[in-house]
Amino acid sequence: MSTSGSMYSQNQESPASGPNAAVSNVRSDSNHSNNGSFSSTIFDIHIYQLSDAQLDKFDELIPGLKEHPDYTKEKLEMFLRTYWKFFHPRFPILHRPSFNSLEMPPVLLLSMFILGCKLSMCIPDKILESEMVDPKSLADKIALPLRWLLFASPDFQPPAKIWIIQSLLMLEFYEKNCSTRQLHERSHLHHGTTIQLLRRSPTLGGSPHKSGSIMDNADSWYKWIEVESLKRATYMCFYIDAIDAISFGHQMLIYAHQIQMTMPAEDALWESSLHSFNQLYKKHKKPQPFLLVLKNILNGQPTRTNAMGKKVLLAGLAALMFQIQQRDLQLSFGLDKFGMSDTVNNWRELLTAAFTIWRNDVGGSCCSSKTAIENIQSLGNTPQFSTSDTRCKCITYHMAHVYMSISLYDLFIFAGAPWRMSVKPSELERQQIAKRVSEWCDTRHAKVCVVQCYLLLFEMFLSPQDAPYEYQYDYLPDADLFFRSNVIGLCSLVIWSYNSIKSDASRFHNGGRLSRSKSLSAGPGPGPQITIGNNTNINNISVRPVEEEEEGYRYLKRVRKEFTVRSGDVMLHTASTDCSGSQFYGHLVKWIEVLDDIPCLDNMVGLLDLVGTKLSDAQFTVGKEIGKLLLFCKERSQGSEKTVLEDMYE
Repeated sequence: MSTSGSMYSQNQESPASGPNAAVSNVRSDSNHSNNGSFSSTIFDIHIYQLSDAQLDKFDELIPGLKEHPDYTKEKLEMFLRTYWKFFHPRFPILHRPSFNSLEMPPVLLLSMFILGCKLSMCIPDKILESEMVDPKSLADKIALPLRWLLFASPDFQPPAKIWIIQSLLMLEFYEKNCSTRQLHERSHLHHGTTIQLLRRSPTLGGSPHKSGSIMDNADSWYKWIEVESLKRATYMCFYIDAIDAISFGHQMLIYAHQIQMTMPAEDALWESSLHSFNQLYKKHKKPQPFLLVLKNILNGQPTRTNAMGKKVLLAGLAALMFQIQQRDLQLSFGLDKFGMSDTVNNWRELLTAAFTIWRNDVGGSCCSSKTAIENIQSLGNTPQFSTSDTRCKCITYHMAHVYMSISLYDLFIFAGAPWRMSVKPSELERQQIAKRVSEWCDTRHAKVCVVQCYLLLFEMFLSPQDAPYEYQYDYLPDADLFFRSNVIGLCSLVIWSYNSIKSDASRFHNGGRLSRSKSLSAGPGPGPQITIGNNTNINNISVRPVEEEEEGYRYLKRVRKEFTVRSGDVMLHTASTDCSGSQFYGHLVKWIEVLDDIPCLDNMVGLLDLVGTKLSDAQFTVGKEIGKLLLFCKERSQGSEKTVLEDMYE
């Protein structure tokens, strides 16, 4: 993100006065070509162009880069274009109109390279301009020393330069969602460092800067960019903090009430160049305070916002959920004697309703939606973002319900993990965990969790129930632009745990249970099974053989049909977006009420094989580990006497 020299202390000319001023302040309104390729106009060149001197600097910072076959100027520029095309619309923390790649701090560009490199692995080869040899090893080669380069920078001290914060956030996203177990753990250990830098900034450490009411020159434009950039970086950190707590079981460090900022500025204003900014600024609506918008959602009054704002509000609900859980914990120690007995007992129901309002009325029905939370239509016509792709684009919505009532530690240990978060339980502790999971299964909210987990799997593997024709999605973890593998695995573990307990707890805890292979009441599935991969068009089909066991897709179709029929023909998995949050909540309750009436829910061998096999082949270590655990659960459901997967992390 390029702004004034105060943000990037590189002793270079600012984009407004430097040699590239002619292109720095000009931006094409059609950055993405109509055919989805990476071709760019002259107006875009300032966001990805590199010089030979910059490549020498990169190699100086990380010796040995020149020896990597994918380390060429053409490919690095392609990685930058990939970043802008696929990552920037989801996390617009860099200011594209003023960004000048030739003048950026090299470490910031390296942070962009690793994300662009990873995302280039998720798109069809025919769209790429250069054939890659081993992009994963290049990304890891850059990521491994990058954190220490950031720590060693003279700008890495309070108040840190904005590019330091941005680089740390991009690196953390890669480490947590795309790389090895080593880097995943490292990112969590240093997550608090980024937060501490922000706590010594205006956004988390005091009253945020107030931009002037009149934007009549370049200096005020750059000042506004600096303020908005820091706000957006803080919001991305807040989102990562909340979402990673839900997805990985990490402890949340930022509370909702600590966010005293206004919502992110409108996209049109953020993406405007200097010559159009003044006019837009006079017309744009002043952003509302974040806490006010969050309060409105809790009161059933949604507010439409942009993609960044949707993420911010989802993080806000998650942070609020965490805070209420902490208050519940305080009450368990008898603190209700000190005037705290007015805690609402049904807070999970209230938050479940709030999440459905977010899903439909704020997120634009982010699950099974054509436009969704990610604004996918603005990204071109590549297959991943085709309007025919109805898969959930914000899976954290589903996982948030699980986070409300069960510990991920308990979930993993119950499923057979040898340890979790480096904590290995004793045999007695395993028995206590099994008891807690069994007691959880008897709660109403456990049913909410399970229904939400089923919904996610329906959305990820099946066409909507109101689709014009039926098809099913393949899932390729390494080609997933939305990094959904971890949560898909977690939701599968939730379903397995619940169904194992409900089917026959005593027999299961003694070792396992034989799966059913008999014919089920749903009848035969549809003719050819159409599989849609991330890198294929909807017209490319492959026929899947019918397995003797209830194959994974067949299981999902049967269970979804049972939900619909038994709830009075209520369909939750639809592509339609005209259902309000309150209506969706009412439909959700009907599915919850019939969950335990559905027969053969524990016949999960085919589903565990489907999801476990996909994830166990992933390059992302954390996803691979969950895949191995799901296959282990499959063996337990088939009668295996083993209850601990000792080599899960090997």
